[in-house]
Amino acid sequence: MTASLTQFRIQGETRFLQQRVVSHLATCKTTLQNHELPIAVGDAHFVLRPMAAWCLEQPELIRHLTEWRKRNQMAFPSIFNVTFAGTLAWFKQRVVEDPERLLFGVFDAHDCLVAHAGLATFDWTTGDCEIDNVMRGDDAAPKGLMTAVVRRLVAYAYQELGLQSVSLRVFGDNWRAIKLYQNCGFLPVESLPVECVFTATGVNWKTCSEFVSGKTVRIFLRMKHESASSHVT
Repeated sequence: MTASLTQFRIQGETRFLQQRVVSHLATCKTTLQNHELPIAVGDAHFVLRPMAAWCLEQPELIRHLTEWRKRNQMAFPSIFNVTFAGTLAWFKQRVVEDPERLLFGVFDAHDCLVAHAGLATFDWTTGDCEIDNVMRGDDAAPKGLMTAVVRRLVAYAYQELGLQSVSLRVFGDNWRAIKLYQNCGFLPVESLPVECVFTATGVNWKTCSEFVSGKTVRIFLRMKHESASSHVT
């Protein structure tokens, strides 16, 4: 009976966390002004703004996402012919309509989009979420911008969403990204082998159970933030 009551309590807490966070993410997408996250890098000021349906009325933003994805294909688990139409369809389905994903655009003082990053892949049982889609698109953006962005998202996940941990996955050969995440307090916890799978439209890197000679050529490095208890804003 005690074990059953404990399991019931945990299930209730899990459902409550999911409902609360999903409701919060939905509000972020509809009332932008109340959910912008300001950051500063030196004397330069930026704002993290939730990207949602309003972006569909500004095709230039979608063009930025398209061009940035084209330039950074190797950082993603899928490689394909990136087009404006495909990016628009992805944005509508995976950003606007996905209740468990929040993508922030990083806008400078002139209201120009210079980067983006977000949160996705929530594990409600453990109270974890992943830093997602981190990309610095404007080469003129100041050094240290993405460090500030990731740190702000970590603080947001802990303090405003009430999550227990923050994690991410990055290719093991993406040393610039790994160094960035280490500077933000993430530590490697697992190496996952990935296999190159060719499709009719491109290439997919898919995780597999073991390293296989001649097939596995990269690894996913799973990293986890130190802990919520040690997080200092």
